[in-house]
Amino acid sequence: ADQVKMLRSGDSTYCFFRLGGTIYRFNVVTNSFSQFTQSTAAKQFDVVASSTNSLYLYYSTTTTVFRSSSIDGGFTWVGNANVSANVKPVLGISATGDTVTVMYRASTGGDMSQILRFRYRETAPGTLSTFGTSQVQLATGVNRTMYRPFRYANTEWIVYTEDDALNTDLKCIISTDGGTTYGAPLTISTSAL
Repeated sequence: ADQVKMLRSGDSTYCFFRLGGTIYRFNVVTNSFSQFTQSTAAKQFDVVASSTNSLYLYYSTTTTVFRSSSIDGGFTWVGNANVSANVKPVLGISATGDTVTVMYRASTGGDMSQILRFRYRETAPGTLSTFGTSQVQLATGVNRTMYRPFRYANTEWIVYTEDDALNTDLKCIISTDGGTTYGAPLTISTSAL
């Protein structure tokens, strides 16, 4: 598989994976398997489960991010809609399980581009609504190939890599006010060649 994501929802454990441009779902507990139906090949995806056991799947093509949701364990998906003209969605779920943090890389500029953060609140099972405004969390200028938000209560961490031709650094920014403001970047690890 080109990409794999494991997650738990209710009493089930799911393995989502991408082969080429197609996304598949395997329920480890019930041994059920299905292919996610999409009209365009996926370059990258991420999926989370909410406190209502709804599944939210975001995937990107070369220039667009799409979102779908399922309330029946991934047997059927609804709302396969274009939600952003960015790429590489990476998801995080709040500790309460009702808020999805989505980070995107701007579709222009490749890996050198800025990282944007959006939040969506679950208003009903399988339904997300925009919660707040989009924010630029990491500015343009440094190659960032990996990033992921983590949240517990009112504290949110964004962990990411910064690369140049000779080394990669692992860094983090932290918010203690629910993602309204973030402190200066902290270096977790450096790697020089």
